[in-house]
Amino acid sequence: MNIFAIITRAMSLVPIAVLVLTSGSAFAASEQDDAVIEEIVVTATHRETQLMDTPVAVSAVDGAFIESIGAVNMEGVFKHIAGLNMNEGVPASFNQYQVRGISSLTGGVAFAQTYSAISVYLDNVPVTSAQGPSRQFGGNLFDIERVEVLKGPQGTLFGEGSVGGTIRYIHRKPEFDRTTFKVRGGFFGIDESGDEGSRLEAVVNFPIGDNAAVRLMGYSNDQPGWMDKSDRGEKDTNSVDMGGGRIAVLWAPTELLSLEGSVYRAETTNSGAMLGTKRYDEDVAIRIPGLPPMSEEEMDIYSLNLEYEFDWATWHIFGSYMDRESNAMFEFPQSFASLFDWLIQFNVAIDSDPTRLFAMLGEGWQFTAFSPCSITCVANQSAFNNSSTAESERTVFETRLVSNADSRVLWTAGFFYKDSDDYREDRQPFRLFPFLDNATVTHSVYEEFFAGPENVHLDNYQEFSLYGEVTFPLLDTVELTVGARYTDMEQKLEESSINTTDEVWSPKGGIAWRPVDNTLLFLNVSTGFRPGNLNLGQEFNRRQLSLAGDAVLPNVPPFTANPDMLTGNQAAALAESLIRYDGDEVINYDVGWKSTFLNDRLDLVVSAHYLDWEDTILTFQQQNLPVFTKDYNANAGAAHSTGLELEIVYRPIDQLTLRLVGDINEAELDEDFGAVEKGAELPYAPEYSAALTVDYEMPIARGLSAGTQLNYTTVGKQKTALNEDTYRLPKRNQLDARVSLRNPEERWLITLFVNNLTNEDSVTLDNSTAVPLATSQAYQRPRFYGIEFNYEFEKN
Repeated sequence: MNIFAIITRAMSLVPIAVLVLTSGSAFAASEQDDAVIEEIVVTATHRETQLMDTPVAVSAVDGAFIESIGAVNMEGVFKHIAGLNMNEGVPASFNQYQVRGISSLTGGVAFAQTYSAISVYLDNVPVTSAQGPSRQFGGNLFDIERVEVLKGPQGTLFGEGSVGGTIRYIHRKPEFDRTTFKVRGGFFGIDESGDEGSRLEAVVNFPIGDNAAVRLMGYSNDQPGWMDKSDRGEKDTNSVDMGGGRIAVLWAPTELLSLEGSVYRAETTNSGAMLGTKRYDEDVAIRIPGLPPMSEEEMDIYSLNLEYEFDWATWHIFGSYMDRESNAMFEFPQSFASLFDWLIQFNVAIDSDPTRLFAMLGEGWQFTAFSPCSITCVANQSAFNNSSTAESERTVFETRLVSNADSRVLWTAGFFYKDSDDYREDRQPFRLFPFLDNATVTHSVYEEFFAGPENVHLDNYQEFSLYGEVTFPLLDTVELTVGARYTDMEQKLEESSINTTDEVWSPKGGIAWRPVDNTLLFLNVSTGFRPGNLNLGQEFNRRQLSLAGDAVLPNVPPFTANPDMLTGNQAAALAESLIRYDGDEVINYDVGWKSTFLNDRLDLVVSAHYLDWEDTILTFQQQNLPVFTKDYNANAGAAHSTGLELEIVYRPIDQLTLRLVGDINEAELDEDFGAVEKGAELPYAPEYSAALTVDYEMPIARGLSAGTQLNYTTVGKQKTALNEDTYRLPKRNQLDARVSLRNPEERWLITLFVNNLTNEDSVTLDNSTAVPLATSQAYQRPRFYGIEFNYEFEKN
């Protein structure tokens, strides 16, 4: 029996141990125990405030909690934040977030792209994906001070893309007064995997003189694969390698002036397919030699922050440059190759010049588009891949003035500028059957089709914003906040004669009441917006359909039905009318209650919201368009999200901490949408989620202490598309357990852990509706177990 099997057996006893501990000494402890909950400080309003005294809907988890649960990135922590959801088990750089049931309902493909409904910041740098909502930054969480999730639109302070919320990853800053070193490592395995993984992270902070400090961080995380491609005899193909680091330098030449510069780099590589047809196997996709499935991402961020403290305010200046690139290769079943072979046959058939058709037939090319088997014929193309590349080069400048915290009237005023060059390219490598190896005309026709300009989304996005908020007292216990943001943005796209422009006002108002000490009640009304975009797939249709000129296009139901018997030019004009769509907006109403009880041993947060989504960007189908790709994005919908969130942290004694977070949510359409009726649930919007953490630590002997932690999470069932009648994602539960041994005096910690202790196997992602004729599913990671060690050194 190997070490991982021993760990698994030992950890199966953890639930019993916790029950004994909590039912015995824990709850019998005296109320005089000096156990308090450490306050988390947040900057959700651009000034430092205690989380429990911040009158907005914000949740935060600090670095200590993230480390205690062993989270590596957002996938390991999102279930512990009420109202936050994300796709699990996706390849590198393909994260998609949902906040309070709000997410982008479309936009994952290059030819019909949308901006994300959730914005993401790394420190003060906006890293929100510009290549679709499913390409968000996942974030390494080592040396993170905290993660903040601002729920609801944040248009006033955080601008475009924040219709659903804003996620902020905030690193620890260099420290002047101490030299510190910390290293964390581990070894682990996964059920049904023959490989083992490792993890190593380190950070060092050291002062330079009395007014400067440097902080260096690096990490490497190699996770073994557990999926096989049985038709090729390949084992454990879906491994993940992550690595990167950060250098930050802080210099304060005077007590009033400080300057911080940082360089951040992250690399992630997935080998093999992350989606399959079964939990442990993928045996349907066809391999093109030399093009195995994979995904990789590289991100470099350079930032410079300056702060100057006046007597009356602090002046902040931020500048950053981000270079992000991701590449992915996806392979598909043979049915996909047949589908695109049929599309090319149809394209050749409607060409007014029959020269190519006769040349291809002479090379042995088979024409089956109008045969009885039609689309299911396996004729010429044997394999089909999708090669996806996304690149962003982004420059951001922001400056703001923030009044001092002791001012009677609190105010913030700022200017924001962003210039982003964003490139998205989806190409389709293909393979024809061997009998066409020497068919030069046929190969050129297929290459031309798959190299269509609509596969490329290259745009320049510029934004100028002015924003501000003012908070002033109405009574000793009541304060009022008003604010607004004005944004002027322009998007220029190549391969299109149409550009998009938007000028948007985002107002905000709120009231906060502190009736007694340690209690806060608040009501906020906030707004947010998302820019519009273009349906480049309809540009493709316009170009292709115009080839037929005044000839009536064939009527071939169901794939290219032409019920109105449109000519090529008429159909091209219809496609052109569908190219452009505008942005959408959200109005959100928040009511919240935050209280601390029992001598700071119990924190309680309750919040309720109603979010009204206007001009919702949805995907429609134009059935009168005689092409296969009838989908297009348009502003023709309205939706809402209503919900309740709860957060409780309780320390009854020094040794025991209980943490419970949960939410219930209803996110639905407010209008009929094609064949989808009003009241349909929004995709990836679970009706509920919850997480319970039980953390018990007790001294044993010789300065040692032993700790036990249980984490139980549950996420409700979800639909993956508006037009679904069934829930493709079932309810999923997970139990994680950790046992640790700590020596505080010598600053070391050893932890044994098992994640997904009961080996649950629910589906976490299902693309079979978005990608027809293929089964593309992700599953909960199987039982994951290992050992970790931490060591810290500090010298003042």
